[in-house]
Amino acid sequence: YLPGCIIVLRYYHENLSQRTRREAVRHPRRELTAQNERLMQEIEKREEYERRLTYQANYDVLTGLPNRALALDRLGQSLTVALSEGHGVLVCFLDLDHFKRVNDSLGHNAGNLLLAQVAERAQLLVAVGDTLARVAADEFIFLYPDLPDTKSI
Repeated sequence: YLPGCIIVLRYYHENLSQRTRREAVRHPRRELTAQNERLMQEIEKREEYERRLTYQANYDVLTGLPNRALALDRLGQSLTVALSEGHGVLVCFLDLDHFKRVNDSLGHNAGNLLLAQVAERAQLLVAVGDTLARVAADEFIFLYPDLPDTKSI
């Protein structure tokens, strides 16, 4: 061997040193691509988890209606707008009398079915922009914001 000379090896008609360099560049790229894919999957999982948490924090799981916290937030917003614009807000409260008897005599599944049916039927009474919320086990609130004339109630 002569000092300063580069020995080039040929393996299957390909320069081995060039092949090694290409592989050295491709390998980190493959690793980065795989890491990026794993990272994107993790981000999607976390976003879905956050969406589920937000839904659970604001909506009743059984009926799909807004819960007490979201209803009170919407009520506060409606009252603020009503005060500034000079119109009214109508709030109706619905309580199912003797609901405990349904759960005690027929079981919780029957009680859940009854609540789901009440929610479904009550949704027919609200329009876009209105709110129907389940605020307790057997209590619902109807919120009708933007009433132009409070005398018509």
